[in-house]
Amino acid sequence: MPVTDELKFITDPNNSKEQLIWAYPNPAPEGYAGPIYIKFMISKGITEVKISIFTSSMRLIRRVTAQVDDVNVDGGKEAGYCTVALSPDLIEKLSRGTYYFVIDVKNGTQSAKSKIEKIIKVN
Repeated sequence: MPVTDELKFITDPNNSKEQLIWAYPNPAPEGYAGPIYIKFMISKGITEVKISIFTSSMRLIRRVTAQVDDVNVDGGKEAGYCTVALSPDLIEKLSRGTYYFVIDVKNGTQSAKSKIEKIIKVN
């Protein structure tokens, strides 16, 4: 994967408006008690990840910060796929419904923000 000077979320080569971001399991199966994983693809190495979770009316209800040591970056802490686990305790506190999240990443003085994505809690 080519490294660019700009920190940004990588988009689908077939659709430049679609960022490569996944939340799984989503929705989580009935009785699931594990974490929700958020995976995304980034253009450069990062030092910090913040995930903001919103209600369906876009009211901020939680902000989770993960230092890069807590982020599983495929192939090291460089450009590529990154995975952040939202703890089962955090997910358990959410009521059934649809939630939205935004990912903010930092690398020194550069930062990037993802588009809005969705998480559905069914149990």
